Amino acid sequence: METRSQSVLVATLSCQASVPVVHTYHRSAPECVAEGFTILIAAQNLVVLLTRSLDHQRDRERRLRIEQAISDVRAFVSSHFHVSELSALGA
Repeated sequence: METRSQSVLVATLSCQASVPVVHTYHRSAPECVAEGFTILIAAQNLVVLLTRSLDHQRDRERRLRIEQAISDVRAFVSSHFHVSELSALGA
């Protein structure tokens, strides 16, 4: 199965209190937007959101796309972060 980590999109924003917030989403499921204080946390939150959305998918094709998106986000995390960063967060 081919992973497309370039399908994971990241946007850094600032809220009203000037605290940076990172939003992540996948091109195949732009309706699932996760946020966090870092890219890593936002990406991990995206995996959780996508996994939860599997319960609400009616057709098999859409489920397969969401499962591929989950795989892509996990590949993105493992290719962009060191093992020590992941273990520090309990990933």
